[in-house]
Amino acid sequence: MSTEQHLAERRSPAARPGRVSLGVQGGGAIFDMNNFIGRSEGAYGVTGRYHVDDNVSIGLTGERSRRRLTRFAHPGKGRIDGERAIADVRYTFGDQSRRLRPFVEGGVGRTRETAQFMVAPRPEDHGARTRIPKTTDRNFVHHVGAGVTARLAANVELDARVAHTMSDNLRYPTCLTLPGQQERCDLPNTEGRLWRTTGYAREYRGDLALRILF
Repeated sequence: MSTEQHLAERRSPAARPGRVSLGVQGGGAIFDMNNFIGRSEGAYGVTGRYHVDDNVSIGLTGERSRRRLTRFAHPGKGRIDGERAIADVRYTFGDQSRRLRPFVEGGVGRTRETAQFMVAPRPEDHGARTRIPKTTDRNFVHHVGAGVTARLAANVELDARVAHTMSDNLRYPTCLTLPGQQERCDLPNTEGRLWRTTGYAREYRGDLALRILF
């Protein structure tokens, strides 16, 4: 048997051109949105990959995440939940007959973020109360990551990955209640005022994906 035939027999099915793999993924993250810092309470989703050749594959992932704020500019509490779809290109290194194979990837997508905050009263506010009502915004997002794929069986693979994701500004209105007055919000097109923005939204995450080959 030639070396090429031997490697072809040992090659992971995922590496064979034209194969498709589907699976589920989940993990956690720390995110930084300018003055807002928080952690993920859980992220889960579905993922699929088309294997172009031995080393290159194209992926599409859709996921939902729940995030709780742990610190931001002013004392208070809040959360930012998101839904995201990302398309990526992955390059897997090394001999495809190995059970452990490192990879790098990069991609772009869209994210839908829903935010809500309540700022705790402060002495310097003199009785004024501030809140950010439930707000949904959609943004462009780009993503880079690296990890290792482990072949668990002929048609089963496990990806362990760390990644950095960054999206455009999250826009949000602010509502203020002064003593003895009704609440006023700087909503779009209200007295010519614009929405505030977080400046940026970064997420540092780790996750696992279990994929089955078809």
